[in-house]
Amino acid sequence: MNSVRQIVTLAVLGSLSGCIPIPLPTHASKARYSETQLASVGKEAQTREEIRARLGAPDLEMADGRAWIYAWEVGHGKIFAIPLLPLAAGDLGPIKSDQFLLVLEFDRDGSLQSKGFAAKDKGTGRYCTSEGVCIEHDVEIGTDANRNGLVLTGFRKYDSAVTVRGSAKERFPGPAVQAAECLLTIWPDVEWSRRGYGVKIDVVPGLSEHHGIPQTSNPALVRWWLPSESYARFALSGGDYSVIGDDGVKISAADFSCPTGSRVYLAIGRAAEATQEHLIVLRHIEEDQAKATISGMSRLILD
Repeated sequence: MNSVRQIVTLAVLGSLSGCIPIPLPTHASKARYSETQLASVGKEAQTREEIRARLGAPDLEMADGRAWIYAWEVGHGKIFAIPLLPLAAGDLGPIKSDQFLLVLEFDRDGSLQSKGFAAKDKGTGRYCTSEGVCIEHDVEIGTDANRNGLVLTGFRKYDSAVTVRGSAKERFPGPAVQAAECLLTIWPDVEWSRRGYGVKIDVVPGLSEHHGIPQTSNPALVRWWLPSESYARFALSGGDYSVIGDDGVKISAADFSCPTGSRVYLAIGRAAEATQEHLIVLRHIEEDQAKATISGMSRLILD
């Protein structure tokens, strides 16, 4: 969390609860792993089994186990609540936190191929390695009972996104398409991306009217987080499908056909609420234009 924003937020909450948040410098909190543990990865520990024994299970495991991601934060300083009323003072959390995302890549046999930390992309909410693997969209995972209900965030499968760009697209190829399938490529359009917010989607067989999607608010129906300026690829059996989407306000759906042997390119847009019941709309894009549009985008890893 941004330290200035955190202090301002806590100051407002503190004034309402009768306390003053005071930032105090302290030593950094203990990291999840020691330098010795991290240094062993790639030396003494070079397989998935050996690394799991040293570091435990990864927080994110993608691409059939070929990408492992470990996430943790190191806090700096402390914010303490000094009571104005006869209430107990409390630890409100760190002044600021540094995010660490260790990314490990394996070959198909489970041997380590690369190891690196993802750094925050300037001006975006994503963290990327120099090898082209990116992680974004941390989500609320609970509250810290020792910090007066301070909200904790983390990266979670399906709620967060792992994307690849540049040479990483070759190391993590998209789905293989069989003769009886079609290939769907889908992404949020420019107008959607300008909002700086991705869309959570799923692609399901059949038309939306058969699912009752526009009337539902069940987020379990929506599986993949698709960030702005990223695309996803699905290998599908030929037929009719619905894209179920959550734009952060409402879950809705739109339909498309994916004939056997075809390549379908769809841009996700958002209809005007005043005139459309469905907030998610799909625009078919010609192949040449689609390829030019997505050439500079990251691709979502599906698992």
